[in-house]
Amino acid sequence: MLKHYLVLGHRREDQILRLIDSLDDGDSRFWAHLDARMPLPEYSSLRHRRSVTVVTQRRECNWGTYEIVAATLDALRAAIASGEPGYVVLLSGQDYPVKSRDQIDAHLSAHPHAVHGDTAPISATWPDRYRWKTDFYAVSLGGQRTSLKLWPALSSLGSKDRWNRMRLILGSLGLGRGVRCIRDIWHPRTPFVVPQYGGSQWWGMPWTVATSVLGYLDAHPEYERYYRYTQCPDEIIFHTVIEQLRLAGQVGKVLPKLTHVVWPPDNTGSPKVLGMEDLAALLALPEHVLFARKLDLDHDAELFDALDKAIDGTLQARGHVMPSDEPKAGDAP
Repeated sequence: MLKHYLVLGHRREDQILRLIDSLDDGDSRFWAHLDARMPLPEYSSLRHRRSVTVVTQRRECNWGTYEIVAATLDALRAAIASGEPGYVVLLSGQDYPVKSRDQIDAHLSAHPHAVHGDTAPISATWPDRYRWKTDFYAVSLGGQRTSLKLWPALSSLGSKDRWNRMRLILGSLGLGRGVRCIRDIWHPRTPFVVPQYGGSQWWGMPWTVATSVLGYLDAHPEYERYYRYTQCPDEIIFHTVIEQLRLAGQVGKVLPKLTHVVWPPDNTGSPKVLGMEDLAALLALPEHVLFARKLDLDHDAELFDALDKAIDGTLQARGHVMPSDEPKAGDAP
């Protein structure tokens, strides 16, 4: 089965390359969005891989912002524009397979028409926090996680608080973007679809569903207008659209997500960065769990080698440029 991997990379090109090497079975295509904050030489190794397309538009994907959705859509549009139907899987540059290439292909081939992803009404997904996403505007004032502010509508504030926040918006975003933001968050939020659905950011979709998702979002620009000011919209927008498509009979079976993530006990903060102490648990994951995150070469490079050895998915010569990866005609040396 042809597999289209959308890879959202935020750091370390060598780790992204290693992920691609571990998955590239000759019947896979990779569509890489590289965060605009990530240093990347003009003629990087990624651009010389025949199976890899680096998405032209590079966005700053700050935590919790709509830019992560936009980057995902950029990669998805590039994949669909290839005109080569296949199964579409969304990955992070810090994911890594916990199954062999053959096992991954076999599982996806056995479920070619199913969506993979955990999804439920947001009131069930985040019972203690879902109203943060429905009642408050999420306004990003910079690149730090603490720069994402959750605010009520400006019109609901007293004059002093309203003025102080307007000054902060204009000072952080500039006149043009700031005025647009003030206009957009002036009135109380009104969800345009109820219930909204949410779950893990990471999913797999059949080609037909992925095409329908793009068509649906193009036909409903209100989704972008609303989710641009929602905290972590990447965990809601695709799930909500898929539910609308399911109600319309365009989505069939929905199976559990493909990616294993270890969250803190209170399900807040960042996922655990996995290490060798997690190896046994990773190798014991159910057969439908194909990937795990987060892995980090700086944190525990030994885990990558151990997974390669255990699942027999490593290249014979790590770092060797395979013939299919030779520079394309016209590429600079």
